[in-house]
Amino acid sequence: MKISIRTKILAINILITAVLLLFIGFSYERSRANSRVFEDLIKVSADYNTLRDIEVEIINIWQYLTDASLTGDSAVISNEAAASRRRIGEKLSELKKQEPEFGSAIEAVSKSLDQFWKSGVDMQKAYGLSRAEGNRSMANFDGMADQMLLSLESLSEPLRTKRNNAITLYFGKLTATNIILVVGGGVLAVFIILSGIFLSLIISRPVRAATSSLEDLVSSKGNLSFSLELKNRDEIGDMASQFNLFLGKIKEMMIAISEIVNKNNKLGAHLSDASKQTAKSVSGIVESISGIRSNSESLDRSIQQASAAIEEIRQSISSLNNQVEQQFSAIEQSSSATEEIMASVTNVATIAKNRLASMDSIVALIQKGGEKVEFTSEIIQEIQKNADDMLDMIDIINNISSQTNLLAMNASIEAAHAGDAGRGFSVVADEIRKLAEDTGEHAGRIGESLKSTTEKIAEATKAGEESEEALNVINNEVGLFSNALREVSSSMNELSVASNEILHSVETLMDTSGIVRDASKEMDLGASDSLTSILEIKEISAQSLQRIAEVSIQTEHLNSVSLQVASFGNQNKYNNTLLSNELSQLETGFVADQDTEVQVGIDWSDLLSVGIDKMDSEHKELFVRINSLLKALISRSGDYNIAELVGFINEYIDFHFRDEEKMLESVNFPHLDAHKKLHKIYEDEFDQIEKKLRSGAFDASLLIEIQDKVVNWLLDHIAKVDKKYGEYIAENGLNPKP
Repeated sequence: MKISIRTKILAINILITAVLLLFIGFSYERSRANSRVFEDLIKVSADYNTLRDIEVEIINIWQYLTDASLTGDSAVISNEAAASRRRIGEKLSELKKQEPEFGSAIEAVSKSLDQFWKSGVDMQKAYGLSRAEGNRSMANFDGMADQMLLSLESLSEPLRTKRNNAITLYFGKLTATNIILVVGGGVLAVFIILSGIFLSLIISRPVRAATSSLEDLVSSKGNLSFSLELKNRDEIGDMASQFNLFLGKIKEMMIAISEIVNKNNKLGAHLSDASKQTAKSVSGIVESISGIRSNSESLDRSIQQASAAIEEIRQSISSLNNQVEQQFSAIEQSSSATEEIMASVTNVATIAKNRLASMDSIVALIQKGGEKVEFTSEIIQEIQKNADDMLDMIDIINNISSQTNLLAMNASIEAAHAGDAGRGFSVVADEIRKLAEDTGEHAGRIGESLKSTTEKIAEATKAGEESEEALNVINNEVGLFSNALREVSSSMNELSVASNEILHSVETLMDTSGIVRDASKEMDLGASDSLTSILEIKEISAQSLQRIAEVSIQTEHLNSVSLQVASFGNQNKYNNTLLSNELSQLETGFVADQDTEVQVGIDWSDLLSVGIDKMDSEHKELFVRINSLLKALISRSGDYNIAELVGFINEYIDFHFRDEEKMLESVNFPHLDAHKKLHKIYEDEFDQIEKKLRSGAFDASLLIEIQDKVVNWLLDHIAKVDKKYGEYIAENGLNPKP
């Protein structure tokens, strides 16, 4: 049977109060008895005093009558003496009422008073007759007075005895009462002291036991498996039970914290590895960008050289074109003046020599042009090779960007697992992700520019090859023409004989000159196109160098962010180590599982419980579905259908929100409208995420956005907002409808 300390104290107080009331009642009865004795004493004393007053009045009458007799003043008798006699009569009547047992004695005194008064009046009359007669009456009067006093004394003696007996009885009872009060008070004091000792033992003994147990708990240095072993069936026992429950709750909390710290340690290790991989990737990006910059600068120099060489080729071709035009005009003149050649052999010989010298210069110029075209083709081929190398490097950058993006996603996930401690890592991961996206975008643009440049280079290569072929044709034709001139010069003497052959040769030469002229124009156009392409390549190369510089700056920022991630990771590792060391001092029985890997997703915690099993079950189901989506988004394998998972989650969110709102309506939750608005906001946000996922617009930023939405919902909605309706239902003792 459980008896509370309050009940025990109340019982002891009731017992003490009963004893006190009994003692007070007994004391009151004794006091009433003493009061009755005291009243009797006062009454007897008053009667005795009345008798003394009567004696005094008798003496006064004696004096008044004696004086009136000696002085002859009869007014004294009628005034003062009569007044005293009247007072004596009143007192005797009062005394007779108070002491009826002395009635006969009082009657005797009353008769004696009458005789005494008559004797005094007679004495006054006797002195009026003669002095001698008066002296005899005075002697008789004095005898009557003495007799009167003796009568009073006979009445006074029993009253005195009665008063003395009353005094003795009163003081006897008073002494007995005092003794009883002292003894009873002592016994009562001893009883109260013993009751206090008993009460203090009832309270202090379990308190001392609890104190001793708490001292054992303190000396155990954090043994949370300890419990207060108190079997009291009272408030202290309840306190010990509640303390044990509280200690058990602390133990559960410490175990939960230990598990979280263990997970944070593993997350910290993953974050450290991710930061190392990120730093390694960033170093690779920096090295690749440095190589790309070097190649781009080399390409830019080659483009400048090619541009200068093509400009020289163009000038040479222009000069060749002018000479061909002159030659064609000269051949026309030669054709029209063929008939005059026969008559002007000397002039023809001179002209032939001049033309031969010009042809030697043309041959040398054409050979030089051919060399320039060949050199230009080699430069263009080298440019094309460098462009191909740059395209390969762009592919490397894209791969590194993808790896960095994936690492940023992993870092974001690890930061989300780290909770408040990983919020800074989430920001860093976001910056890494943005930098990776910018790097991929710039690399793509550079790749497109390089592809366009490669196409232009291919066109320039083709034009150069055509120019080289044309120059070879011109060179061959000019060589033939030169040989012809030599034959003309050497066979001038045979000119007249071979005039027809010369005419035929001139016609052939005219045809050849036309071909050379057309080829020269085409070469000029090809050189112009090549120069334009080279200038475009030069501009693209300058843009590429600018983009590479921008990428280099972003890479430096990425490198700085990687260092911050590594620093934050080490700081997190240090803090987790300190927390683990602190927790290791508490004996909770928790053993960290070092072999279990941290899984992607967010674990359910009882701290998120709203105290309603149905809502907690629905929240847990949401956790399972959201974690499945996160795993699918990270793995991106064919084993998961992202669209189906998103629809699956959205359907359950709609079901859970409607079910929760229906439950809140059943309990008249006062903040239901605000709760519905929060549901609507979250549904709209998740709808937008679903649209992005279904459109295939998946990237690291979207994954981070999903995690942020989930974590914020957990922290702001379930852990705070939903907790309010759980507290409201518990405080009001409501039973929500299922």
